[in-house]
Parts: sequence; structure tokens; C-alpha cells
Amino acid sequence: MIRIHKGAAPPSLVRANSKYCKTLCDAYDADPGLYRNGKPMAIRGSIYKTKAVKKALAKCHYGKCCYCETWIPEPYAHSHVEHWRPKSSSRQKRGDKRTWPGYYWLSYEWENLLWSCAFCNSANKSDLFPLDNPAARAKHHRMSVQDERPSIIKPDGAEDPRNHIKFELDEVIGLTPIGKKTIEVLRLNSKFQEARLTHFKKIREARDRYINLMNSVDPKAREDALHWRRFVEHAAALDQPYSAMVAAYLETYPLPDPTIQTAMRIG
Repeated sequence: MIRIHKGAAPPSLVRANSKYCKTLCDAYDADPGLYRNGKPMAIRGSIYKTKAVKKALAKCHYGKCCYCETWIPEPYAHSHVEHWRPKSSSRQKRGDKRTWPGYYWLSYEWENLLWSCAFCNSANKSDLFPLDNPAARAKHHRMSVQDERPSIIKPDGAEDPRNHIKFELDEVIGLTPIGKKTIEVLRLNSKFQEARLTHFKKIREARDRYINLMNSVDPKAREDALHWRRFVEHAAALDQPYSAMVAAYLETYPLPDPTIQTAMRIG
């Protein structure tokens, strides 16, 4: 997970939010009990799934899932516009009874939208939104979310994820309670994170190839070494998948200078 800086909302979303959020709030006020018992709110996906919104989110998220850093290629068939505070219902933990409705009044709010892969949004986070103080959960638009203390990291929030989560090789480690809870809720160490594990193997192998070739007297071998060095360095760039993992790996096992003999290697 990397920190996201979203910038200003697309003007079309701001206009739509101003118009259609009131419709949802008025519907709730007309019959609160109906929606508390599970009647779905008439939330319009066509508003928060527009090309303008997706394009803006993809750009500020470097084209990656905000949670697992899997790259989401265009035309974004496997992308989800994720609602940080779930729009339809919410749960404190898996297995809990759902609280209806969700944070419907934030359905079109730019601050509440993130860019996610289908697996993280649907299979993992879903409508989970644990709080340190669940009794303070905002259950309708007349309550304030400012009273809540979320138990998981918001990628575009005030806190840098690196202060709470770190990588040890390909494993995600929680440094703080909120970091550990984030890993648990998003299942960042689950067996389904195969793409990240495969990527780590490629980076490790590329680093090893560089080390094996970097001091060769053969010009072709040294050229190949430079290729592998650039490959690994580029993999740590923010617009590359799993860059947080790669950057952490290189901090622990930096690429040695070609003029220095080294035996640094991971088995």
C-alpha cells in the first residue's frame, strides 16, 4: 500500500454530488425505518463510475489498486470505484450482522472514493469498516463521521501507510494496531496475493543476475548486468505494481556498486 494524493474532484462529480446526494438524504428522512431494515438506497452507480471519475482516480493512484498495488490495465474492466466508507451497508468484522443503510450520503463524495481491484473491493474489504469506537458509527446523514475512529488505514488519508505497514521480503508486516488490522481486513497476506509473490521472485532473480554479472570482464555480460539493475530500480517507481514491496526490499538489500565485490544474496 502506498500513500495516495488525490487532488481536486472532477467538476462533473461535484455537480452530481450536489444534486443527487440530497435525493438520497430526503428518501431516508421520509422513512428511516424502511432503510434501517435493509431496503437498498437508490444509489446511482452511473454517477461515481463515469469515465471522468475513473480516469482521475486511475491517474492519482498510479493505475494501481489502492490496497494491494496490483496494476489495473485499461479499459479498467477489472477496476472498482471503491467506497472507503461502504455505501450500502457496513460491518465491524466478518460474520457480523450488517448495519443498514451504509454511508449513502457519501456515495458521490470524492473524499470517499478510491481506485481498487475487484478482489480487494468485493472479496476482501466489501462492506467491512471497523472502528475503534463502533458505538459512534454514523448510521445516517444527520450523524457526523468526524466522531468515528477507523481501525484501518485510508490510503489517501493523513497517515502515511509506511508508518504502520512494512514488508519483510514478500510478507506484509503490521507495525501498529491499525496496520495489523488493515492487513487482516484486506487479507494482504492471503494465498490469493499470488501476483505479488510472483513479482517478488522476478525482482529477486533480477537482482541476483545483476550481482552475478556486474564485475564480469565480458562487455556483453556487463551490459546485461546494467539491464537487470535498471529493471530492478524501475520496479521501485511509484507507477509500478507492488512498488512498496520492491522499495522495502532494496532498502534492506541494496544493489551493490559494480566496483565492489559482494556476496549479498537471498537464498
